[in-house]
Amino acid sequence: MKRTIILTVFLFLVMIAVSVLYFSQLSKTQNINSRSISSIPANAALLVSINNDSTFYDLFKEYDGFRLIMGDEEISDLKALQKFTLQNPSLKEAADNQPLYFSFHPEEETIQWLLSIPLRDQVDFTAIQTSLDSSLNITNVGEGDTSYLELEIPEIDRALYTSISAERMVLSFSESLLKRAISKSADHLSELFIEKFKSNYSDNTPLQMYVNHTQLPDLLSLLASKTTSPLALFENLSGISTFDLNYKSDVLMLSGTMSIVPTDSSYLSLFMSQEPVSYQLKNWIPDHTALVEIFGVSDYEQFHDGISTLLEHRGEIDQLREQFRYIKSQENVVIDDELLRIWGNEFAKLTLRSGEEIGVIAIRDSLEYAQITEKISTPNADSTVWRFDNSNLLYYSLGDPFKNFKRPYFTYTHGYMILANSASNINSYLDDIEAGNLLVEDEEFSEYEKLQSTTANYSLFVHQKNADRTIRNNLNRIALQNYQDTDNYGFQNFYAYSFQLSGNDEQFITTLYGQFKASEE
Repeated sequence: MKRTIILTVFLFLVMIAVSVLYFSQLSKTQNINSRSISSIPANAALLVSINNDSTFYDLFKEYDGFRLIMGDEEISDLKALQKFTLQNPSLKEAADNQPLYFSFHPEEETIQWLLSIPLRDQVDFTAIQTSLDSSLNITNVGEGDTSYLELEIPEIDRALYTSISAERMVLSFSESLLKRAISKSADHLSELFIEKFKSNYSDNTPLQMYVNHTQLPDLLSLLASKTTSPLALFENLSGISTFDLNYKSDVLMLSGTMSIVPTDSSYLSLFMSQEPVSYQLKNWIPDHTALVEIFGVSDYEQFHDGISTLLEHRGEIDQLREQFRYIKSQENVVIDDELLRIWGNEFAKLTLRSGEEIGVIAIRDSLEYAQITEKISTPNADSTVWRFDNSNLLYYSLGDPFKNFKRPYFTYTHGYMILANSASNINSYLDDIEAGNLLVEDEEFSEYEKLQSTTANYSLFVHQKNADRTIRNNLNRIALQNYQDTDNYGFQNFYAYSFQLSGNDEQFITTLYGQFKASEE
């Protein structure tokens, strides 16, 4: 099952999305293309559109980024597939300069892809079928509208299934997936997805990717634990994202837009109406950090109104309010009036190489901070580290990133609250900061920082080397096998992966990227 790593590519691309997509008027060819994707089964989580021309194949051949993530064996199979099908004279004439659509579907315990190719008008598909390479072992399956071919291709150790009609050709290594694609009674892509595709499709970029957020959790669950942060933030999103490939020789980069429908349980949607925030927290990241999640809020009052609504729909707000009434009666503290007013416009959760988590929150006013924390927390013996007397105050204040910090220890320094689930972790973290053991002092990180936007509302940074153990612990069995296969894949050659979201009214501007060591060959 090592070939399922081609899908891990797109998990990485989803984990790790500042340019706006090209918008073009729909031509007759584009309308034909949209009809071609309408037969794709409904459980497609990802759709990748590739230009079937020399520009893409030159990029595919020379670009190390694809090889490192897809693996040498998958690249070899795709080259063989191209040789025996797409380079077939009759099919080449019908499909030349037409886009190729790869859709990715969760199927039982693995992820399968379907290739859909729109064909030109007046195509003699019988001639195409009969002109397929004589070295192929071809078996006709089924009858009439549901008939298809089973191909055994030299150099590929698995059967390929294909259906050729006047309008399109579909291929897959999954027989059940192909049968659903040609079945008129099966569920196919939604009207919303097709409309989004038609609005954003462009033939001016070699590769575009469309993410169907409704179906994405099922795909991600086959690759990694659903409860893993930050993947948990993407579980309840609804909508469509679109990305273009931006070519850079040593960076895998896609940029575009995420159009999501705000839902009762979507934390990330709260940031869509926020203005991008300039990040300062990068100066507070120790050099042994594995993952960094930074959140920026331009209008805290609006943001917290969204959190309250979120907690209400989760059935959690009543218990919290009862707790706050108790705090008021015992400590004469009104949480909404006194605690909420101290928070600044950015906060972060850091996961260290050891697996320990650190929270960092900007404080708006140090005096107000001191006044409220004295009332609702208790200091350690040395009075440098305090602990909240009540649980879930940070979860109520800032939401999901702090749900696992029930009653954390914390301290204050240089305008920030530093918190952790043990006092020793705070002291170790502060020792690193004081000693200057910071990622910003690393030359590779400084170069990587040039790729990233200096303003955003959500930014995820994954340091490949530091995060190696975390990644291994959270990947599911088949994905883990592929990740560890350093002979066939090159995940170890990446320095880092990143994903950024910037609010833009009713959508996000998004960028996904990963920097790797270019091949010296």
